[in-house]
Formats: sequence, C-alpha cells, structure tokens
Amino acid sequence: MKGLVINLGFRSVRAIIFGSDGRILASSSRKVETFLSSEYVEQDPDEWWRKGSECLREVLGKVEDIDFITVTASAACVTPVDEKANPTMRTILVSDKRADKEASYISRLDSFKKLGYETSAYYTIPRILWIKRNRPDIYGRTFKFLSPNDFFIAKLTGDFVIDELNATKYYTVNNEYPRELLRDLEIDEDKLPEIKPIGSMLKLSDESAENFHLRRDLPVVVTTYDAICAFFGSGVREEGDACDISGTVTSVRVLTRRDIRPDESRIFQLRYRDWNIVGGSNNLGGGLIEWLLNNFYMNRTYEDLEKLSNLSSAASGLIFLPYLMGERAPLWDDKVRGCFLGIERFHNRDDMARAVLESTGYVLRSLIEAIEDNGIQVNRIYASGGLARIDLINQIKADITGKKIYKLMEAESTALGAYCLAREVLEPGFDASPLFKIEKEYSPRREVENMYAEAYRLFKAAYRDLRRFHEERYEALLPRGDLRGVHL
Repeated sequence: MKGLVINLGFRSVRAIIFGSDGRILASSSRKVETFLSSEYVEQDPDEWWRKGSECLREVLGKVEDIDFITVTASAACVTPVDEKANPTMRTILVSDKRADKEASYISRLDSFKKLGYETSAYYTIPRILWIKRNRPDIYGRTFKFLSPNDFFIAKLTGDFVIDELNATKYYTVNNEYPRELLRDLEIDEDKLPEIKPIGSMLKLSDESAENFHLRRDLPVVVTTYDAICAFFGSGVREEGDACDISGTVTSVRVLTRRDIRPDESRIFQLRYRDWNIVGGSNNLGGGLIEWLLNNFYMNRTYEDLEKLSNLSSAASGLIFLPYLMGERAPLWDDKVRGCFLGIERFHNRDDMARAVLESTGYVLRSLIEAIEDNGIQVNRIYASGGLARIDLINQIKADITGKKIYKLMEAESTALGAYCLAREVLEPGFDASPLFKIEKEYSPRREVENMYAEAYRLFKAAYRDLRRFHEERYEALLPRGDLRGVHL
C-alpha cells in the first residue's frame, strides 16, 4: 500500500511516498522562511502551501496510484484562516512567546482551574486570546483557528477539522472544547475546527483532485501532530520504550501504562488506545547544530562537524546552556537564553562545538529525569531525526544518560509514523513492526560515567543560578524590534 505523507517541519515542507515495505519511493522538500523577533516566531502559510504543492507534484510525477494522503506538522501553532482556508495572518509557531500575559490571565480563571491543565504561552487558547486583544481586525476576519495539520487538510479537502490529540492544545476534555472558559474569554467556539478521531477519512475536494491529477475518491486520512507520529514511527512497542526524535527540536516520549502525577507540569501525558504517551519537546535540538554550523563552521556539514569536535576532549571543562529560544519541557522558561560557561584561554572553536554537542545529551537526560520522577522507567531509547545522523552525538547521549541508544535505519520517523497510523485504518490487522530496523547500537561507556555525572550536575546548577540574571536581562536589555526573516 502506497501512502503520501505531507510533513511540515520548522525548516522545510516535505512530501514523501512510502511503499508497502516502509521504503521511501519518492521524496521532495523545500525550505521555508521563519520570521523572528525577541518574542515572535512566525511562518507564512501561503508559502507552506505553495512549496508543499510543488513537492506534491514532484513526487506524484514519480510514483503513480497512491492509496492515501495524510499530513503531520507541529502542534500548538495557530493558523487563522478565512472561509476558503486563506490565511488572515502569518502562523504563530510553537516557540512564540507573545501570549505570556494571556496565559497568566487564563490561569487565574475558575473556569480554567477545573480543566486540569497547566497553562503557558505554548497553548493555543492563549494565542487566540492574544489575537483577539491585540488584532481584533484579524480575529473578526478569521473563520477558523487551525493547526498546520488542519490548514493542509482544509486546503486539500475543504473540511476544517482537527485530530483528538492536536485538539488537547485547546484545553479539550473528553474531546470537547472548554465551553465555560471560552465564554469567559468571549472566544467563539464556532471559530475552532471540528474534532475528529485519529483515522477519520476525508475526501479530496474537486479542485485538489484536478490540480494534482488524483482520483476524487482518494482518502485523506486524519493522523496527528509530528511528535506523536514520530513516536509511532520509531518502533516503540513495549513498556518503557522511549523515542528521541531530534529534528529542529527534540521530542522525547515514552510508552507506558502508568499515569503521571496530577500535579506534574513539566511533561505531558496523552492517552491513545490502551497506552499513555508521556514526555515533552524542547525548543531546539538539531536547530542547535544548524546554529553552530551557520555561525562557527560556515560551509561545513554535519559530518565535518563530527570530525572536528571529536578532536576536543570531553573533559575540557566547558559547559553550554542550549536555550537559544528559551525552553519548553522540562523547564518551561521563556526568559532563559544560551551561554558558554567556564571559557578559558586554551579553549578553541572545537571545544565550543563539543560543548554544544554535549548539551544535547544533558537536555535528553533532563527530559528522561522528568519522566522517571513519575515512577516511569525508561528502558531503551530509539533515536531518529537529523541529529541521529551524527554518531558522536548518539554516543554522547548514551554516555550522559547511562542508557542504550538505538539508531533507526529510517531517519524519517515522523513521516513513517504518519504513514503507519493511516495504513492501520485502511488495512485492519496491519503489523508495522517489520518496517522498523535498527542501524546501530550505542552503549554507555563506564570510563566517562563519573565525569559526565559531575558535568550534568554543573549544567543544572548553571541554569538554576543564572535564572535571575536571565530574567533581569530580558526586562532590561532585550530589543523589541520588527520580525526578520531567516532560513532556520
């Protein structure tokens, strides 16, 4: 069964066609531009659609007779559109921080407190409230507030829907929107997409079928957002199996039948079938390496960086805090920023590169600790995404966490997971396990265990001791300029 997956990441939009054996038959990608300021992080949905359409035509020109289409993209992004699914403003991305005051206001409302959620500027409702307060013209012209998944589905089908897991970013309870809270905020529920179960099937619009030369009865299967698709595309299948998907951001999730503590706000829990999916995502994973290459090693590749940084000693005494855009799980700190600590005269560029690579291991360990603090044991970690291509990083992560890392042969775990979720609906009894193959295994090295334990202690202490500095810097020095476009 051949399936086409549209996968929108922070850096690019991709179209990938998988064959029945999970092998990629055709793929195409285009970079997308991100608009940044101190607090705003935006992308242009019209650019998504234009470049996504180019990718679709390219792969469909190589593979005929696909069996379905599905879409996966980041959660907790807000894309306001009109009745024809045309954007009324640029998308507010997941790492955008503008709705901090709105989140604080919502947290004090009785209608919110009874929902059982923690709140932050990360969630969708505070962002919609920000638009209502600050851009009432946009709010008035908006027909629906969609996620990126929903936007592509609306463009393909004309239907305005959202899957049940994506909808939790709107504070849903039992797959229903929080009507009392929406009334308190004077947000019109009719402006939110219809909630659909994962596996729901929609039909292409006549316009899409004609534009892409597809049959009109081709099913468009509703799956879910990228972190969850990547989870199912990483081969997890047993209690304690975890995935570390490091694209631009790093997403860590574990499969368990246990529940997290009700007061645990550092990580998420989602219920799917008979299992819980527990974990969270940070703000930058592979994005750290892109930053490093762009600013320290221009015209170098991932492979070049691995060779250079491998020359540096793991015991150089240099610590890097990787919070270039603040941090989501497990810190939830919008004001913290990155810094090198312990720089000495003998340190050079390669030492700094090594410290950046090591910081990805510290971040992974902090997410695992937040999970294990709830009594959930993480046994195995399956690594995928662009960052997993670097053997040195995989070994560093094994050394710092003390757990085995299994590198997947298929790096496109997000798209593969979306393919598997959709295929399970169309082909009852489908067993995805043969599609997941291990390319390499990394075991912790005991000779560096104590050194990394001390380094991790200092890493956590550095964040703790510098919190006040970052808060004061944010208020006193951070410029509030216009958004500028960059390719991340």
